[in-house]
Amino acid sequence: MPLPICMLLGLIGILAIYKGRSTLGRLLTLCSILLFTVISTPFLPNALLGPLENNFVKFDLSHHVDKIVVLGCGHTSEATLPITSQLAPCSLNRSIEAMRIHQNNPDSVFITSGSAINDPVSNAEMNKKLLLALGINEANIISVPLSKDTEDEAVNIGKLLRGDSFALVTSASHMSRAMNLFQEQ
Repeated sequence: MPLPICMLLGLIGILAIYKGRSTLGRLLTLCSILLFTVISTPFLPNALLGPLENNFVKFDLSHHVDKIVVLGCGHTSEATLPITSQLAPCSLNRSIEAMRIHQNNPDSVFITSGSAINDPVSNAEMNKKLLLALGINEANIISVPLSKDTEDEAVNIGKLLRGDSFALVTSASHMSRAMNLFQEQ
């Protein structure tokens, strides 16, 4: 949580200046501004995430898969919003990528996952709602709503994948860890 740290440093710096410790206050305020600048530009995140994101190439659509595993991400259940607005961008991206893979594997089955951490509806169910809204037959969707993290997802879904070829859909920065956990299963 770097933003609260920046704000706290800045606040302590301003208080230090107010209390007569101007050198310490200016130093803390400057550190706050520099840290905020570094974390709010794309350079540091890109440098840190680049090696993780470049370990895997995009899925080759010529590969046949029996199942498409869509790992959970995030959402907000709000009945007044369309399903596409209820899903976090990462969930929406994952489901759309799964649809892209499904177009070349029309007999494939979707497996959606993700729990309901701070929401009455699980992320697995929300992704299922999106797939249904996009025309996927409910019989072609398996929802696994009890997984609280990627390790749980690998354990719970791994049982459903025995002997089947599958595509694992998650964020690029998360793919290495997810692949390792699924391969262990």
